[in-house]
Amino acid sequence: MELHAKYLPPEIVSRGSLRGREYAWPLNDIPKVIHAAQRANLLNLGGQLQMRMRPGTCEAYWLNVDTFDSSMIEEPWQKKVARIAREALEWFQSLQESLDLATEGRKACRDEDFQRHLAAGGDLDEALCFVWYLMDQKEWSHLFHKQRGQTERGDGTPVAQPPAM
Repeated sequence: MELHAKYLPPEIVSRGSLRGREYAWPLNDIPKVIHAAQRANLLNLGGQLQMRMRPGTCEAYWLNVDTFDSSMIEEPWQKKVARIAREALEWFQSLQESLDLATEGRKACRDEDFQRHLAAGGDLDEALCFVWYLMDQKEWSHLFHKQRGQTERGDGTPVAQPPAM
């Protein structure tokens, strides 16, 4: 996810952690990431809760923000970026208000993983983070047209799909 490092301010990128190709931030930084992405003209696709510990990563994939379907609405890019940023922020804040994310994050991991993390000097609160995905207009446009091409013709009429086997 080179978009994060390329387009977000260094002070935002430096607060995140990169594992594989995924950036994640402490929960309190996600609103800042959303706003920075919007200012950089990037689409906030959302993400999910993770516990990034020394023995590995536990993912609470069911605790997520997913604006992808909403992003498929045709509208000018700037309007889409602003609308999706608002939706992502509202969804994320709703998660924080309705659940104890630290408790939920711990449910995603095995107790022995916690014990190893703590034994290695790790802090469970610092391990709690949210992976966040972004997309630029070029990537989104490619994906949008690919998605549309699979279900409808240029004039909007449905494309016949082969029967399921």
